[in-house]
Amino acid sequence: LVSGSGRHDRDCSLFGHKPFLVLADALTRAGVAVLRADDRGAGESKVDDLETLKNLTSEDFAKDVAALVGHLRTHPAVDPTRVGVLGHSEGAAVAALVARDLGPEQVKFLVLLAGAGRSGAEVLADQNRRIAKLAGATPEQVEALGR
Repeated sequence: LVSGSGRHDRDCSLFGHKPFLVLADALTRAGVAVLRADDRGAGESKVDDLETLKNLTSEDFAKDVAALVGHLRTHPAVDPTRVGVLGHSEGAAVAALVARDLGPEQVKFLVLLAGAGRSGAEVLADQNRRIAKLAGATPEQVEALGR
């Protein structure tokens, strides 16, 4: 399971809800092996200097996930010919990068949840305008964020 933007623990905990825990539980009960991991610097993942996380890109996260896929494929309880990646939000883009990088022999399927249908720049600009509007910015200030 690949989380979206921001640092998340393996449960993708948010406001007391743990959607990745719920999803992993449902999949496991259906006989699907699930690997969840804390993002760099989140949960039990330790990073000496959080400043090193500031400039990470989706490509960097894809390398992390590719390493996890490689690990999962070696687990004795996992059929390495039936491994896929599920990504949510930015994690959907990361999952697609992993599939591109590892190829169809290592990533047999993708599940993409709430992935962006626009460029990251467009998504961020829209998010910034919406946040500014909710924070009480004037229409002119909101519009200026779109430039």
